[in-house]
Amino acid sequence: MEIIFVPIDYKRVRIKNFKSLENVEIGLEKLNVIVGPNGSGKTNLFEVFSFCVSQLSGRRS
Repeated sequence: MEIIFVPIDYKRVRIKNFKSLENVEIGLEKLNVIVGPNGSGKTNLFEVFSFCVSQLSGRRS
């Protein structure tokens, strides 16, 4: 699994090989809406952000 946050401004996130997200690059704005059919990876996207935040805060689940 490889998750890369581009340093400095977090305007773009690249996710490689995390569950169903094989190679995804997402541009971020102040407000983002995630929409898609069942099984498209919406929850996996939120799990990526949850994992990253837990690593930054030192929490382990």
